[in-house]
Amino acid sequence: MSFLTNKSVGLMLIIIGLINIIAGLARAVNGVLEAEGTYLTIAAICFGIANLISGVLILGYGFKVRGGPNDESDIVSGLIIIIGTATILNAIFLAAGSFFTNYDADAAIGSAIWAAIVTLIVQIVLGLILIWAGRKVGGKNKNVLSKLLWIILIVVFLILAIWQFVTLFKDGIDLGNLDGILALIGAICWAVVYIYCFIAMLSADVKESMGV
Repeated sequence: MSFLTNKSVGLMLIIIGLINIIAGLARAVNGVLEAEGTYLTIAAICFGIANLISGVLILGYGFKVRGGPNDESDIVSGLIIIIGTATILNAIFLAAGSFFTNYDADAAIGSAIWAAIVTLIVQIVLGLILIWAGRKVGGKNKNVLSKLLWIILIVVFLILAIWQFVTLFKDGIDLGNLDGILALIGAICWAVVYIYCFIAMLSADVKESMGV
């Protein structure tokens, strides 16, 4: 992986982190300026904060990876754990955003509460699963599940890498505005990161770490 080194992957993560921070700030500001109604404004701010949390965590991890040296297992494991941690930290803000998005003062509040609860539970469970998977990649508690997870992650990273390219050409991206440019850059950076993770899963370092 001459190009896919810790420095290049770290740079991709730094760019992704910055894009998420910009997107979070823009989403919150647009919510204040353009959202129709107080509840939608609050929802936009909550979603923006979630983007900011993800951005800050990924940005920090990108600097750590770029500072290296890191083994492939350390990088992949750390990335999965960081995403899992961000998923859990985002749970409350995404749940609140879901609540205010679905809340209607003239309708029953039950549907909004249900949407928030479902979002909260899904985020927390998904985050815990990702942290567990990250620890497995890092060599914690090697067993038959580690081997199964190794196969699953190979498939998942390959699909995610391909999907990033598919989304670029599926509907097209408007490069005439900042959102389109950031979407293009973000998709390319994520594709590089996922390709790195896919190749890393096949390396002797990750295989040894997972007991494959």
